[in-house]
Amino acid sequence: MDLHSPGLIELYDLWAQRRAGREFPARRDFQPCDLKQVLGLLSIFEVHRDPLRFKCRLHGSIAAQRLGFDMTGKFVDEAPKPKWSEGAGGHFKRVAMEGAPSAARYQNIIYGEWVLNMESLVLPLSNGGSQVDCLFATVVYYDPRFKSPELLPETERAASRSGFKYDYREPNAPARDKVTDPAD
Repeated sequence: MDLHSPGLIELYDLWAQRRAGREFPARRDFQPCDLKQVLGLLSIFEVHRDPLRFKCRLHGSIAAQRLGFDMTGKFVDEAPKPKWSEGAGGHFKRVAMEGAPSAARYQNIIYGEWVLNMESLVLPLSNGGSQVDCLFATVVYYDPRFKSPELLPETERAASRSGFKYDYREPNAPARDKVTDPAD
């Protein structure tokens, strides 16, 4: 898996470590302090089947602020932005059905008045079975307007004070290290 963001590399490596020989780690294998590098950007989705839907248990505060809406307690198909619902739902469906992590990079996405570059990672989880029943989803934004802490919106300043680190490398910058799956 080719990731650029140090926070996403760290999250993927932690997920691979917590598998501990299993097909998937469980949600209970992670504590908030383990996830501090992506905490404000991390969202947790329950996987519901028949029909396949995704309910947001926790929408990271920075992710919600960037999107302009909070999905906590809602299904992805109930999002106020159908385009987001379609994109996120498709990504989540692929991970839930294939049972494999998925990363994506998006460049020059027009979102309202913003032009964003971002990298996302979705990781499958299972509470003891061989079927995915939960997802970790996170997005790292590469937004040069917010390079200095005094320009950050308040929620992001608070996150940076609590140890969260943004990754401001340009999306076209070469990856530091290629992430490999220990199962390979």
